Amino acid sequence: MSARTHTGLLGRTIAVAGAGLMAFTASVATAPAAGADDLERTSSEVIAQIEAQPWPFYEHGDVHIDIRAAYRALGQLEYKSEVETSEFTDELLEQVEEYQADHSQYLPETGDLDDETWLLLREQTYGNEYVPGDGPDNGRTWGVLGIQEILQVKHGADIDNDGWYGPETFYAVCDAQESYGMDPDGLVGRITWRALITDQDWDQDAARDVSAAEVPDQPPMGFVADPRAAAAQLDCSDDRP
Repeated sequence: MSARTHTGLLGRTIAVAGAGLMAFTASVATAPAAGADDLERTSSEVIAQIEAQPWPFYEHGDVHIDIRAAYRALGQLEYKSEVETSEFTDELLEQVEEYQADHSQYLPETGDLDDETWLLLREQTYGNEYVPGDGPDNGRTWGVLGIQEILQVKHGADIDNDGWYGPETFYAVCDAQESYGMDPDGLVGRITWRALITDQDWDQDAARDVSAAEVPDQPPMGFVADPRAAAAQLDCSDDRP
């Protein structure tokens, strides 16, 4: 992994943010109802701290859990490959290049996971936040998998990567948000996903391997399919099951 800042980043920020807003607006018709974005519920001080963390830079051949998260985000946007890995493979490179080419008005066509690409992925995938009840039933499997797998590795969460946003995933998100100084609510939007991706302060030597996802046709025990009903039953202040 290496670090890099594109000289054109600041000049593109407004355009990329606008693209994210358009993507968010277009997604409302098909995405589940959710609460206010976590940017609205997080203090300005914490937002500033998280947004100040640099996006990681990855290129073909690198290996990192963030790369697997990018693979999931791209898959949620229909840029899918058949590879389940944390390695920046040939297959993933093709998806990144296609994504950048399709959004060339906002993104440099580098084939790398760079600042601009991370930013647009965030806006388009997690601009409409993920909540308990999300999963295969409402077409959000890949986005949920990305959350679950990064929680497994960076936070040691004892949860399955099954694509269903149930109580175990909810409480794992609560714990992660607390560690970032956020007021935890168990929902993943723009600021929570950025915190997860930019967090590099974890024991990489002790990182657990991520097994291939197993997404059952039926939701696991305790899963509440209705996001509003789930929100009424789950609270980060509750004792963990």
